[in-house]
Amino acid sequence: MDLSDENFSASGYLTDGFEGISRMFTDMEVLWQTRHNRLARAKRYGRWWMLKSLKPEYAGQTFYQQMMRKELEMLMRLQHPYVVQAVGMEEVEGWGVCIVMEYVEGVTLR
Repeated sequence: MDLSDENFSASGYLTDGFEGISRMFTDMEVLWQTRHNRLARAKRYGRWWMLKSLKPEYAGQTFYQQMMRKELEMLMRLQHPYVVQAVGMEEVEGWGVCIVMEYVEGVTLR
């Protein structure tokens, strides 16, 4: 093993993507949109996640950015079997800043 190879760490484990699992979100599908938000299901690390982002026309507006940050703060404090778990906020290529949440398979309440 060549430790200078950027795909390996000193422990010998892979440090970057490997077959079948990627750190990039793929297979994105918009499931719902509101006036200023969009929700999309996306795959990463071999499992599904829910991404919530601002629509492009609202993404640069401080008011909406602050609303998303406040929503993340509230979600991170909640821990209940009937409340979706947020795992963080990050920049997603092509989508901007997103709240990343667990994806729960099911039917809508409609």
